[in-house]
Amino acid sequence: MHNDDVAEGLALVARTVADTPADVELQRLLDAGFRRRLDHRRLVADAWCAAFVQPKTPDTAASHLTQGTLERLATDPDHPDLAPVVAMVREQTHYHRFFHYHLEWPEIFPVPERRTS
Repeated sequence: MHNDDVAEGLALVARTVADTPADVELQRLLDAGFRRRLDHRRLVADAWCAAFVQPKTPDTAASHLTQGTLERLATDPDHPDLAPVVAMVREQTHYHRFFHYHLEWPEIFPVPERRTS
């Protein structure tokens, strides 16, 4: 996933002038929307990492990560069928403390959008 919009969202929040209460509210709303998008990106990045360390037993089959699962997480993370996957990703993220440089500092570590021909 590219991160151009993450850098742009962060810059937009930072550029928003907060001189009046209405300006502060606008900045808060922009920041909340930015944080939701960033949390979604982080979930997908965490899932990619979790795919390498997830338990792979018959008991955990419902939460196994595949390319298809990652694509569904990217488009519809709230789908009820993905609940076991999201729970496993959060558990693995908590345990391994995954870190994504391209999400924490998008202006320093740009990931361009992949173009298909």
